[in-house]
Amino acid sequence: MKRLFYIALFFIPILGVTQPNTHKIDSLERQILGAKSDTSISKLLIEQASLLFSSDSVAAIQKINQAIQLAEKTKWDKKYSLFHEIAMIYGYHGHQSKCKIYLRKAINECAASGKWLQKGIEHHSLGVNFHVENNYDSALYHYEKVIEIGKKYSFPNLIGSGYNDMGNLALYKSDLSVALDFYLKGLKVREEIKDTLAISGSINNIGLVYNHLKDYKNALKYHK
Repeated sequence: MKRLFYIALFFIPILGVTQPNTHKIDSLERQILGAKSDTSISKLLIEQASLLFSSDSVAAIQKINQAIQLAEKTKWDKKYSLFHEIAMIYGYHGHQSKCKIYLRKAINECAASGKWLQKGIEHHSLGVNFHVENNYDSALYHYEKVIEIGKKYSFPNLIGSGYNDMGNLALYKSDLSVALDFYLKGLKVREEIKDTLAISGSINNIGLVYNHLKDYKNALKYHK
């Protein structure tokens, strides 16, 4: 089975991870020296770390640890975003175990600060992480959490995302009827909230399932 599916549900802002830019790193260092709050310094340190990681992972990790120490001292209610950024840096560079550690920290921080929408997004990210490692049971747990949070706190975008995630998981396991059911549920939610981009992803996935089922009439209907 050709396993192509739409998996990106949320455009979660992450720092760009690029080749080292000495001028930018130096500029950030000057900004750190002039920063007036630990929160600002933490953000700048993480941005430095994202630029350093490719060339000097030791220095980058030191920056990350400094940022965490500062953030832990504050009552910053968006501390989860710091942990998410750290997770993305580690994930980008292939440190998946560290990536999962910081996604869990982000989930815990969201729960502590009542950031339920973001908590659902972090569960989605962690579910995808397990999914690509073929750890389907763990992926399923986090995808179910996405739907649970969406229903409990009335976030239809999370519900649609969770159904799409579950469909992706079923498709990977070649359970086409289950995949189709979840994709159709996700499409219905997304149409209700008129999420155009997500709707196109759902339609694409449904068409793929019908194609695998050799139901070409319906496949063409969704791919027209």
